[in-house]
Amino acid sequence: MSYDLWFRTRDGSSLDPQAITNYFQQRPNYQVAKGQAIYESDATGVYFIFDIGNPEVEDQPGLAPLAFNLNYMRPHIFGLEAEPELRALCEQFGLLVSDPQIDGMGEGEFSTEKFLSGWNAGNEMGYRAYLK
Repeated sequence: MSYDLWFRTRDGSSLDPQAITNYFQQRPNYQVAKGQAIYESDATGVYFIFDIGNPEVEDQPGLAPLAFNLNYMRPHIFGLEAEPELRALCEQFGLLVSDPQIDGMGEGEFSTEKFLSGWNAGNEMGYRAYLK
């Protein structure tokens, strides 16, 4: 179980996977290889993944070649540390989000409040399902 996001460009144009790869290679705490940018902080233990390449969402045409994945059943800090990375990415490339989570952002602008709310709700649901 995980919190997953997809992205769209504002004008529907394509986004170059190499530009995305170059972006992540310049940022701290990322290892980029084999179509993935893996964030991992030695200081906090937080990790999450961006898949770079064609998204595999058949019912959503026009997605950028990028997806985000943050596993549930993780401490709250995981969402707090992922948020500025997501916000910076959306700002850098002018991206909109496609967020299918029930309590998430839906389609449109990235929102700090809605991301953290959606992450916390999904994470809580993950814990409840596990405990049952």
